[in-house]
This record gives sequence, structure tokens and C-alpha cells, in this order.
Amino acid sequence: MNDSTPILQVEQLGHVYRTRNGPINVFENICFSVKGSEILVVRGESGSGKTTLLLACGAMQRPTLGNVLISGSNLYELSSSERNRYRAVNIGYLFQTLELVPYLNLLDNVRVSHAASPPDAKDWLQRLGLGNRLWFKPDSLSHGQRQRAALCRALVHRPRLVIADEPTGNLDESHSQVVFQTLREFADRGNAVLIATHNSAAVEYADQVLEIENN
Repeated sequence: MNDSTPILQVEQLGHVYRTRNGPINVFENICFSVKGSEILVVRGESGSGKTTLLLACGAMQRPTLGNVLISGSNLYELSSSERNRYRAVNIGYLFQTLELVPYLNLLDNVRVSHAASPPDAKDWLQRLGLGNRLWFKPDSLSHGQRQRAALCRALVHRPRLVIADEPTGNLDESHSQVVFQTLREFADRGNAVLIATHNSAAVEYADQVLEIENN
């Protein structure tokens, strides 16, 4: 990849949901790019399409219109299996619903998706203040602790792009700052970060801010 090639490039993206009551235009003509060492923060009211946009950028929901390219590769020109393999290597995703495995402890939850080594998984959990919770299962932790563990899982394989959907939604100010600082440091190593959030504190860590409005 040429150094000037964005890690994430979104071209004229639009999405329409088909419902019994007719089509719902979620967003249209969204264009942006995120280079290595950059954070882009997406802001907008609930229902403006932030999560749909992130899923499209994360190779998990085909947009109705437009293109999503990661390191120059057009995601939706790949087959479904090729896209899954590409995503597993190149994208780290923090879901708003977290998606932790309830019967695994935190250390194994961080390791499970990418076969990360125990030292790497432990290191990330310690960085996010969970070093004394390695053997705890998700249901014995607060939502904020589970949220930080899910972020560790997104980062542990050092993907080129990290996508975080409301990464501080249930965190207090001090832990929110730790999360944003961690994402800033991750970006500064040459990676790209895409964040959707209502937290205004994210803006001070961002290189770009994209405001999307309800249609």
C-alpha cells in the first residue's frame, strides 16, 4: 500500500432499509477517508445511522450505494468468505452490544477471536485496568468492565482499522478518558480508528469529525 493511500475510504455511501411501510433512507452520499495515525469521530442523534455506517465500514453490512475500501481493497467486491477472512485480519470491531462469550473468562474472551497469545491478551487487559479480572466471566463484571474487555479484544491482533461503536457509553469520565487515550495511542502507531459516539470528549482526540443528521 502506498503511504498516501487511506486505510479506510468511503465513497458516496448510502443505505436504504426496505420496510412494509416503504423505504427508509438512513443516510446518503457520505464520503470520507481515514489515513494511518488518524481518528475520525462520527456524531449524530440516535437514529441517524451511525451504527449502520460503522457496520458497512466493518464489512458486515453491504450498503445500498457506494463503495468501502480498506487499504485500497473494495470490500463489497469480495465474496462473503473472502470478506470474512479479510475482516478477521484487518479490522477490529467493538460492538455496542459487546458480544462477549458468557461462559469464557476475560482472558479467553480477548483471545478467542484471533487466537492471541495469553501474554498479549493479558497485556491489553492490564492496560485497560482489568489485570485483576482476568479469570472473571462477563456476568460477574460491571457493564463498563465488559466494555473495556471488548475493546481489548478489538485491539489485540493489531488490526489496521479499529471501529468502535459507543466505546464509552457506560463509562465514567476517568475510564472514558482511558479508552480514548488508548485509541489515540493505537492510531498514533500508524493505524486508523473510526468511532461513533455521543461523548463530546471524543472530539479532543479526533483528527476529523463527521456529523450526520437524521433523514
